[in-house]
Amino acid sequence: MTEGHEAPHESKNANSPEQIWENFSKYDAILLGVMAFTLIYSLALLPAKVWLINHPWIYAMTHGGYISATILGAEAGKNHTSLLFPIVLSSVFGIKFLPVWFFAGKRWGMNFIKQSASGSMIAKKFLAVLSSEEKRTRSIVIMLGLCLIAFVPVLPIPITLLLMLLGVFHVPFLLVLTAIFVGKLITNSAMAFFGYQHGEAVLEVIDQINKYSNWVFFALLAFAFIQIFFQQRKAQHIKPQSKKNS
Repeated sequence: MTEGHEAPHESKNANSPEQIWENFSKYDAILLGVMAFTLIYSLALLPAKVWLINHPWIYAMTHGGYISATILGAEAGKNHTSLLFPIVLSSVFGIKFLPVWFFAGKRWGMNFIKQSASGSMIAKKFLAVLSSEEKRTRSIVIMLGLCLIAFVPVLPIPITLLLMLLGVFHVPFLLVLTAIFVGKLITNSAMAFFGYQHGEAVLEVIDQINKYSNWVFFALLAFAFIQIFFQQRKAQHIKPQSKKNS
């Protein structure tokens, strides 16, 4: 993109981590705020899953994933109603927070993406293949294609990474939004149809899974706090040793 056609809110120095903070603006604060909110939102909903399973429409609007589509499909099968509205509803709410990653990539550039991908081997492999400027058009086509299958549960496709790269490559936002919506629609349609076919059996299985999900959540939370505690103890033990050696 030339200087005369620079996208709004886009910084020329956005690829430098130092420049992100030096040129920090209200737009950056909004992006960071939304990203932080999505994390808090996801964690806050975990303990409520048991209650939400009995309120499938609220579940679909708060989660919007393939499980939401499966539950609504099972409800539709039990009540002999149409699948169209449940599929569209769960798909719309399933992508509600994803656009922020597109705008984050567009705003903060490739260095931010590399830092975000540094903790995942899968993300780093995708980044190595798709971040080439020389093969820009090929990468864009591949990424848009991957968006169509990114929500299939068994496929380890890092959708947030794809969205950030599409932002860096200045792909039109409406095209990206259409790709992720169609991708979510494909997966949710298949899962809703599965729920429709199996009805009560699906609801019983999901109910059992969600009964134990709270215990798993609290166990993981306790494990995280214990791990932090021991890491701090270890760090405090190392500091006096290093002072003695110096």
